[in-house]
Amino acid sequence: MKKVYVLLFISMAFVLSAQNYRAIYELKFKPNKDKDSVITDYYALDLFPKLEKTSFYNHSYYKNDSIMKALFEKADRNGGVDIDSNSLPKAKYPLVYIKENGKKYSFKTIDGDSYKFSDEIKMTWKVLKDSKKIKNWNCQKAETEYSGRKWIAWFTTDLLFPEGPYKFSGLPGLIVEISDEKNDFHFALEAIYKNAEKVYLPSAYEKSIVVDKSKYEKALSNYIKDPGVKLRQGTMVDESGNQFQIAGGFSKDFIDQAVAERCKKMKEFNNLLD
Repeated sequence: MKKVYVLLFISMAFVLSAQNYRAIYELKFKPNKDKDSVITDYYALDLFPKLEKTSFYNHSYYKNDSIMKALFEKADRNGGVDIDSNSLPKAKYPLVYIKENGKKYSFKTIDGDSYKFSDEIKMTWKVLKDSKKIKNWNCQKAETEYSGRKWIAWFTTDLLFPEGPYKFSGLPGLIVEISDEKNDFHFALEAIYKNAEKVYLPSAYEKSIVVDKSKYEKALSNYIKDPGVKLRQGTMVDESGNQFQIAGGFSKDFIDQAVAERCKKMKEFNNLLD
């Protein structure tokens, strides 16, 4: 009987490894560590076992790119189309992390410029005996520490992928839920299904500047010190990261107001995951 279970386990692992999957995660997070307000966003985790590749990104990027592709195809047929960028889905907390060819990369944007840098993270897990059922998945508890926080995860060997949301991976099954001890960040698996699509990278990151992590951190530090550099150069960046050069530039009053709004937003969004 034990041999039968082992064979079933191996067979299941083989079947899963031969197919591509997309997992959808919900994230509830507190953007401000001094307030209780919670924001919800959704992410996709694409699993390509044969390619030994995973892609984690905001699901709104995928929706946005799909809408834009359909609109451009319509424009080609009809000779033009109106696009209201304000109606397009937007990432509330951009997180993009990709593993490929045995390496791990983070993708970040600063004032319309996107960056790609090596970001090797290895989680050290403590697997516990606690177990419970979440939806239809039999789950087991595990703990780790990352970015100054203690994290509690529930993973399932019903889905034999050693992966999870964002940078969380390395357990003997897919992570179904994970949250930090204060519950400032809570990821929950909403669905998983077979994915017949090709490897996807959000269009916002297709032209990313490849840098060392230290150079990205310096660029971020410079932006925090002075978020008005591009405005003074006459460049406007919309919420989707698109850049527009404005003839004649902007008035000093406009720049001062925009910089004040950006500083206020950064001050309010002070509870970062990492």
